[in-house]
Amino acid sequence: MVGSNRIVSKPNGAFIVQCIAVGDTTVSVVQGIDYHQQKGTLGAFADQAFAAVKAAAQ
Repeated sequence: MVGSNRIVSKPNGAFIVQCIAVGDTTVSVVQGIDYHQQKGTLGAFADQAFAAVKAAAQ
């Protein structure tokens, strides 16, 4: 198993990207964190991306 992480932080939020490879399979996980009490652009994008991946998997 091979893994790597990357964190990109900006004034309004952060993205955390994790890639994990096991054999011939690679999985990428992208997390978006808003630094606001109410969901901002970053959180809305993360929700849309999650919904798209979930729909594609069905």
